[in-house]
Amino acid sequence: MKKVLLITVIGMALLLSGCFETNTRIIVKPNGSGTVEQTILMSQAALSSMMGFADADTKSFYDEEKLEAEAETMGEGVSYVSSKKIETGEKTGYIAVYSFKDINTLQVSDNPAEGMMGGAGNPNDKSGFNFQFKKGKPSELKIIIPNIDEEDDTTENEAGEYEDEEVPEIDEAMTEMMLNMYKGMKMNVEIEFDGKITKTNASHQDGNKITIMLMDFDELAKNPESLKAFQNMQDPNKMKEVLKTIPGIKVETQEEVVVKFK
Repeated sequence: MKKVLLITVIGMALLLSGCFETNTRIIVKPNGSGTVEQTILMSQAALSSMMGFADADTKSFYDEEKLEAEAETMGEGVSYVSSKKIETGEKTGYIAVYSFKDINTLQVSDNPAEGMMGGAGNPNDKSGFNFQFKKGKPSELKIIIPNIDEEDDTTENEAGEYEDEEVPEIDEAMTEMMLNMYKGMKMNVEIEFDGKITKTNASHQDGNKITIMLMDFDELAKNPESLKAFQNMQDPNKMKEVLKTIPGIKVETQEEVVVKFK
């Protein structure tokens, strides 16, 4: 069960204050090559929190040399293409573009906020999303979602019911505080196919695009009771059903997503 995607992202978000947006867009061609577009936008409050001083600016946040070095952590054959500063409303940030020759060697973090904390990632870290590609007519891409069975915080009793293991309950006040604190925060990881999807088991498909993870706190704020119910739930099967009903959250519940496209 991929509740971990939501919990991990919230955990990283709690290290920051103020609103920010991250978007990871992977574009895959029928031959297995493609590009990764990473967009990060932050408010001044979030930027100051991350950089550790009140007058932080994009000169210290946007570092082209660090973005170039990041390509080495994304897998063999990944190269830096370009980057630029962007501004939209009260947020400022950048978009960085990388290219890959073979998606089989591509490594993408399952925590899109990770890179915002500074420093390059570990090129040997295999804990994020992994890919298996087969060229054909149609071509097939398998997305491997991180396995967290060994870290699951639930147990199944003899009656087939799930019980928690000292998991603290999230009360109404805590939920409201979190939603207010992170108003304007949005995280998204999506894969777009340069062609037509002919078959997939993805939970969230829109045309030639699938969403692996989306969390929009502004949408969540409109329905805090559903979020609270999900956070306090222990039965993985029920979690899957509740996820479908919460606006602002899309989490892939399949352990392996298979997409055939041409």
